[in-house]
Amino acid sequence: MIQVGSSISISNNLRSYSVQNEVTIEMVEKFHMPSKQMQAQIDVIWESALACQDSLLFDGTVLSVSTITPSSIKVSRDSYKSYFAQT
Repeated sequence: MIQVGSSISISNNLRSYSVQNEVTIEMVEKFHMPSKQMQAQIDVIWESALACQDSLLFDGTVLSVSTITPSSIKVSRDSYKSYFAQT
């Protein structure tokens, strides 16, 4: 059983987690391609953002946290475009 690290809300949906001094960060290669329908929705949201936002907006790789325990943090790669569409 995975014990989730304790968290406290700080602001704007951000949380602070308590971890041990010797925490490990593991890259989990579980990147999955969205369905064609989901990708189409992501593309519509992204193109709309590009039209409304300043020219500094660009897609790139981000790390997405999937699990936090007191001793480890597991992350996977994702695109900023997908993350942006989720928010």
